[in-house]
Amino acid sequence: MEKKENLEKLLEIKQILDQVLATKEEQLENLQREIENLRSMDHKVSSLVAGASFTSAADLLGQTPPIDQKPSEKVVKSVTTPKEESSAQWEKYVNDDSGELLAKLIFNSGTTTIIISRPQVTKLQKTTPRFQEFFIEKILIHMKEESPALTLDFQEVKGGFIKQISISYMGSEENFAKIERAIEHVLKKVT
Repeated sequence: MEKKENLEKLLEIKQILDQVLATKEEQLENLQREIENLRSMDHKVSSLVAGASFTSAADLLGQTPPIDQKPSEKVVKSVTTPKEESSAQWEKYVNDDSGELLAKLIFNSGTTTIIISRPQVTKLQKTTPRFQEFFIEKILIHMKEESPALTLDFQEVKGGFIKQISISYMGSEENFAKIERAIEHVLKKVT
């Protein structure tokens, strides 16, 4: 009789544990869905922040560009005359798929500075084939043809990994967007 009561108590405990386990598994699934939703929202907000980082000082002050200047999709130009180079400073961030910062791009007075956040992780070198073939040959050489004064400068860390790239006399603000897309393409393929 005592064995039967013990067995019944153990079965009751097992049923309670099974119910608790099922509840916890359901809560875990819900939590995982919430985390995925939050990641998705975070990615969308990051994209909006990145887009907003292209707002010029003139826009922040409530001024609008002249009608004869049409802003590109991502870049909002500052108020300038056609021959005058903008002094607006823009920042753009390149993140990997997990949201880790790969690089920060800064455009100021015709110069773009690319700061590689983790050179030892990206392991990007001047001799990296994708960097040479895509970034240098397809992008910078064409810019150099349009703007012969264009100059390129590198800073490296130990091991020859690029930590900073400076591109001066780029010729136009639209080239900043080309540089951004190119470095994003190169860095995402390298990591």
